Amino acid sequence: MPLSVFRPLTAAEHEQALARRAVLAEYDRRLIQQAQQAIRRSRELLEMTKHQVFPPSQRG
Repeated sequence: MPLSVFRPLTAAEHEQALARRAVLAEYDRRLIQQAQQAIRRSRELLEMTKHQVFPPSQRG
């Protein structure tokens, strides 16, 4: 007996799978967009502060 038997998806199951993939793709797109915004903001903050001089007591 085979370890697993796959049956073809019904049209409804195929449509559900496509809908799930679309939802996950949108979720991934938003995560990537948020990460890119965070990187841009981090670079902007670094650029704004890179020439600041701190007193010796605050230096790392």
